[in-house]
Amino acid sequence: MNALNRIAVVGLVAGSISACGLIDPDSIAQTPAPADPFLAALSDEYLALARAERAEFDWVDGDVFAQKGEWAREGTMVPPEQLSDWYLPAASVPALSSARQRLMTQLNGGATSAKPVAAAKAQAGFDCWVQEQEENHQPEDIAACRKMFEDAMAELEAKAAPAPQPVAVVKPVEFQIFFPWDSAQLHGQAYDIIRDAAQAYKERKSVALRLDAHTDRSGPIPYNDRLSTRRAESVTAELVKLGVPRNAITAVAHGERDVPVPTADGVREQRNRVVIIRLAQ
Repeated sequence: MNALNRIAVVGLVAGSISACGLIDPDSIAQTPAPADPFLAALSDEYLALARAERAEFDWVDGDVFAQKGEWAREGTMVPPEQLSDWYLPAASVPALSSARQRLMTQLNGGATSAKPVAAAKAQAGFDCWVQEQEENHQPEDIAACRKMFEDAMAELEAKAAPAPQPVAVVKPVEFQIFFPWDSAQLHGQAYDIIRDAAQAYKERKSVALRLDAHTDRSGPIPYNDRLSTRRAESVTAELVKLGVPRNAITAVAHGERDVPVPTADGVREQRNRVVIIRLAQ
């Protein structure tokens, strides 16, 4: 992963870092798992990758995977890695690009609900492959990560027998973009998530796109109303840059009302400083 993104990850996770300067995957594993089977499995897969990297004294990538495991455990839809964030050998990029496209097709096509464990293994296997490919000095590890990805993808891409019942209604796809306190500026991870949301919009037909912008409950209500509006505008502007028509976007600024995580007034809560993008057919 490139230096700027490594620094960004460290800055974002300061509150989760232990006294020795590392995010402890075993401590995260002791916290309650989310109700969503995909996120629960994804958290476990990322924490396993974090332990493997720590065992090799790769603290930075270990922390990257541990943080993604923690986010998934908190209920955040964590995207697979963007290739542009890693220093990859040029010869490896075509295969990885094709693999990510296949993965996103499955994740956006209902695999997280239909086959949550396989979907989680595919995403973790892809991220593992990217990380090992950047290091590019352990062929066995690269092959093992790629095999993990391909085995899971084989299950996801297998054609199911025709079902007698009608196809279920597609559930909305949700993306969450978090903000620093008292800020409407996007950060590196936010751009990746918005990029994935825009791609999902383009891949789905007859889709509605809604933004729900929130603040935490610190600060006056009128100020938080304006702050949530600015956050919605930041995300909207980036979606439009990526090709989403402005007239397809409905944005609702909630301020500190209807926060995702209920708190007392005046409390700073990271999970409430968020814009939630929802896509549905």
